[in-house]
Amino acid sequence: MKRASISTKMIVLLIFTSVMTLVINVMMFLNINQVLVQIEQVYATNVQLNEMTEELDKVHSEMLEYLKTRDSNVLQEYYISQQNLSEQLVMVQEETMDRQTSVLKNNIYYLGKNYLKISEEAVKAKRGRDVNTYGERYEDAGKMKEYLNGYISSLNNIQFQGNSNNYLLLQNSLYYMEVVGTIMFFVVVLCDTIMVVMMTRRLTKPLKILSGRAKEVTAGDLSVDIPVFRTGDEVESLSKAFDKMMGSIREYVEAQRVSMEKENEMRENELKTQTLLKDAQLKYLQSQINPHFLFNTLNAGMQLAMIEDADKTALFIENMAEFFRYNLSRINEDATLADEIRLVDHYIYILNVRFAGDIHYKKEIEPGLENVLVPSMILQPLVENAVQYGIRGVEWEGWVTLRIWQEAGTVYIEVADNGRGMSRELIERVLRGENVKNKKNSKSNGIGIYNVLERLQMYYTTEDVLEIESDGEGEGTRFTLKIPKEVRP
Repeated sequence: MKRASISTKMIVLLIFTSVMTLVINVMMFLNINQVLVQIEQVYATNVQLNEMTEELDKVHSEMLEYLKTRDSNVLQEYYISQQNLSEQLVMVQEETMDRQTSVLKNNIYYLGKNYLKISEEAVKAKRGRDVNTYGERYEDAGKMKEYLNGYISSLNNIQFQGNSNNYLLLQNSLYYMEVVGTIMFFVVVLCDTIMVVMMTRRLTKPLKILSGRAKEVTAGDLSVDIPVFRTGDEVESLSKAFDKMMGSIREYVEAQRVSMEKENEMRENELKTQTLLKDAQLKYLQSQINPHFLFNTLNAGMQLAMIEDADKTALFIENMAEFFRYNLSRINEDATLADEIRLVDHYIYILNVRFAGDIHYKKEIEPGLENVLVPSMILQPLVENAVQYGIRGVEWEGWVTLRIWQEAGTVYIEVADNGRGMSRELIERVLRGENVKNKKNSKSNGIGIYNVLERLQMYYTTEDVLEIESDGEGEGTRFTLKIPKEVRP
């Protein structure tokens, strides 16, 4: 369900406070008007009694005037006043709870009726020219008028006293209502103010918190926690957007950090690879003789041997020259498996010349893998290790086998010998590079192997590149390289 926005909440609050104020004002207005009406009616009975007295005087004076003049206009005025007085007498007869007031009203009513009757008889006697009768009736009406005025005056005094008390009560009630209305008005104003303050705080508090978080982010602290306020309005949308933005910034910064670390790691690995490659090549050039001078000298020796028809010597020198030429030309370059296999062939030939043909070597290469790219000088150190620490000095005929095949996009290179074999402990030390790190064992088994292992791990960015297997002492050793197939175009 969609919740109200800030503008809607403010409009609702404004309407609510306005309606509450209007209701209080209307209630105060109606109550005060009601009290004012009651105040106006307090002395209505006194006014009525005064009007009755005036009407009684008017009837009596018009009766006297008619008796003197017999004027028809005066007679007509008399009857009008008589009718008005009769109506006022009926109004006076209304019931009341006060016994004294009730007796006075009854006396006024009946005495007033008798007065009207006697005055009517006087008028009729005048019209009939009965002088004695209308004179007597006029005197009786005058006496009755005095009694009637007395009753009216007494009732008026009693009513005035009671009405005065009622007036004071109503006046006090009016004052009380004004006080209560004023208090209610201020209470409503106070409630409205509290509601406005609460609404304002509810709106500004999240904004202040978000503003503080924004300042922390500006200062460079990207780890700040961005709260999401469930207010259902624009503040909630703002806090969600801010939180999402901070998440995106953190992800971007983290991605940049990881990218820079990988880039630095790649640079370090590249430098380390170059260093290891140079070390692997230079370990075959232990002498202080300049390699180029040595290479040129070997070429000169080969040419001299050919001139003297020393074919075997020339072939030996040619293999030596090719061996050194490969080492010099591949310092910072990748090679193909065909290049690496030729290097091993040269190396085996040199060793057989050195050891009178004691090194038996065979190779099994799956066709189509000759152009697979690999780091240079990864096979010769394995073959050298198999000769140096595997079959050299054994009592039986020593063999070194080079096998290369592929499975599921991975090229497998196996260098196996039937020599002394390796214990499990020695295999683990070689794979951990302990023989390299221990200077006392600088000439022990595993230096060249660990060099190849480290270079392959950095080149292919994977740990699973070399596997060493041996069934025990005298059972030979198998070194298997696992590299992705990448063919030179």
